[in-house]
Amino acid sequence: MIKVTTSGTIQTFYLIPSSFDNIDNIVVTDDITGQDVGIVSETFTREGDYIKCEIQFGAGSAELINNRFYTLNLRNNVDKSVYKDKLICTDDYNSTTQDWDINEGEYTEHQTPNNDYIVI
Repeated sequence: MIKVTTSGTIQTFYLIPSSFDNIDNIVVTDDITGQDVGIVSETFTREGDYIKCEIQFGAGSAELINNRFYTLNLRNNVDKSVYKDKLICTDDYNSTTQDWDINEGEYTEHQTPNNDYIVI
C-alpha cells in the first residue's frame, strides 16, 4: 500500500514492476465510485531494480479525497498491466514516524494476564 496526500504537489514513490519495458500509462481508480482520477503529470524513471514514479494528481473534481482508497495500475505500451497496488490518501500521515495504522479504532485488543491454556 502506498500513502499519498491531497496536497496537489508532485508525489514520489518507488515500485518494482513485473516488466520495465515501455511503461507509459498509469490509471488510478477510486475504489468507491469506480471513476478514474485525473493525473496532471507523470514521470517514470528506472533506478536500478526500481521504477521511480513522480505523479501529480488532478485538481477539482478529479482530485484525491482524504481518507479514501484507490487502485493504482501501471500499463505498458501494449496495454498489459505491469504493476498493481492500493493507494491510501490521508493528510493525517506523519512521514517522520510512519505510525499511521489502517485499522486504527476498528479493533479492540483483549487484555489477558497470561497466555495459559487449560487442556482437559
